Amino acid sequence: MHPITDSKTGLVSQQIPLPASWKIETSMQANGPAITGPGGVKVYYRPGGSYMYSTDPYMQQSYQMAGMGMRQPVDIGTYVQQDLAPAMEKMGMRFVKQTPLPQIAAKNQAYSSQLFKAAPSQEQHASLGTDWVNAKGEPLSGS
Repeated sequence: MHPITDSKTGLVSQQIPLPASWKIETSMQANGPAITGPGGVKVYYRPGGSYMYSTDPYMQQSYQMAGMGMRQPVDIGTYVQQDLAPAMEKMGMRFVKQTPLPQIAAKNQAYSSQLFKAAPSQEQHASLGTDWVNAKGEPLSGS
């Protein structure tokens, strides 16, 4: 386990379950990897987003009044093309291909099914591996 310390409180805020041979960068460089592992594996953080969706007009209004982004759900392939690829391009990466990873999606679904849910919900679990090329022409992969 790699403990991650909150810079404001000095307390451990999370634990990342990675082997000891992996290194978590404490001072990242712009467009640099956040985590490095054996065999040249590099993990990059990318900007993310959070969206809400409801068909109920009152809930839509509530979300909008709270300043939350509204967006109809999209499949993972569409997300890669509309959100991830443009964000990665801003970091100097070019999208090459994507590969379905059904075993990871199944693990996510199995984990989620064990969590408490206060109300019924619709869930979709999908995972893709993505291949990229950086500005130097070096190959990168992600999931």
